[in-house]
Amino acid sequence: MHIIKKVKRFFHGIEGYNCAQAVIKIHDHTDTLEHVIEELNTKGGGRAPHGMCGALYGALEMAEGTNKKQYIKNEFIKQNGAETCRELKRIHHTPCSQCVESACRLLEETEKE
Repeated sequence: MHIIKKVKRFFHGIEGYNCAQAVIKIHDHTDTLEHVIEELNTKGGGRAPHGMCGALYGALEMAEGTNKKQYIKNEFIKQNGAETCRELKRIHHTPCSQCVESACRLLEETEKE
């Protein structure tokens, strides 16, 4: 399934996943991470540590290795303008769905390396 369709399906879809949960669900093709998805139910909407975007937080939770995490964070900021939900929404007017898509693409990209 194309990533944009996945974002539409899982981000605020039938399951009601927030941005952090949607990134995990889109990335995980099995049900092995259901406990992680449940743990992230309080990390969307600017409630991730330090006000970080939940989509970015979800991608960083899934990334393995400091270099990959730093790459995702740097590229996410470059693509979207900020790392905090507040800045993304109020200053850059970035839609949450765009953040979810960006985080998923970056996570996918680091796994191909």
